[in-house]
Amino acid sequence: MISGFSCTPEYAEAALAARDSWNWLVTSGREAKETEDRSTWGGKYVLELPRLALKRARQDTPHRFLLKVGQSECEVNWNELYSTISEYIPPGSSILLDTTHLSFDTLLYLLHALRACQPAALDCLYVAPVDFHEIETDPLAVHDTLPIGQPKGYVALTTEETRAHSRHIVLLGFDKGRAWKFIQRYDWDEAHLHLVVGDPPFVENGAAIALDACQPWLEPFQRRFPDHIHALDARDPNQVHDFLSRQLKEANWIDIVPLGPKPMLLGVLAFYFGLSDQERARVRLLYDFSEQRSRRCGGVQRIYSWDCNGFYSP
Repeated sequence: MISGFSCTPEYAEAALAARDSWNWLVTSGREAKETEDRSTWGGKYVLELPRLALKRARQDTPHRFLLKVGQSECEVNWNELYSTISEYIPPGSSILLDTTHLSFDTLLYLLHALRACQPAALDCLYVAPVDFHEIETDPLAVHDTLPIGQPKGYVALTTEETRAHSRHIVLLGFDKGRAWKFIQRYDWDEAHLHLVVGDPPFVENGAAIALDACQPWLEPFQRRFPDHIHALDARDPNQVHDFLSRQLKEANWIDIVPLGPKPMLLGVLAFYFGLSDQERARVRLLYDFSEQRSRRCGGVQRIYSWDCNGFYSP
């Protein structure tokens, strides 16, 4: 299970200082280009820590990353992350990972690499915004994403035809049309489709924004399958972990589409890494490798930190 705490920005510095003595800060390499207040928040309060920054090398190659430590910079493949990171971060280090601007697939590769570094402590930080700026687009069109696929190295070798009694679970985000793209791509039977919305959410009216992003198809789906929309606390990764564990017990196969807020995605990853090899073969992670291109959020509302030392244990 993942334990954590949260505080308002004015108390965050003292709370983080009392939390642990970290050796390293691992963060997004996009900080310099971000205009959001929260994009550099983590670094402001741990300025004395050595910092490892990671971002995709290019938008069209989600499995390759640009890694920077100080003045040193190199481009590496996803399966080279551990060997490269271990050149900088020694075993037994205490690591603070700022997840705020890291995409799901980047976190998937990065957490696996950090696990192999055998950290003495691993804490995941998330900076929640005050508000979210909606971007008006065609509700059935999504921009700046790559074709849907399974992240390299985490592929369940099954076909749609062989996956009898499967369940499809979509964690809803705020981008209009994005969830529909997955449903349409695989032509999923709505009787086996389950939607997860963060409620209570991080930002005001967040649950309503996520549900509205699923129009116009959500309304008839909700009438036919009202019990297939699940509200889980967006601040609690454990609720997502437990929900997915129940789904896997009730179905032969499950698909997970991780589009929700970062703490819920931590719950997805805690669930996935905690599975046995046999169980993991029954789980398919599907993603579109999107990347935020413009300012989406404003302000810093609250700081969340989770002790993820037991992250990889069932």
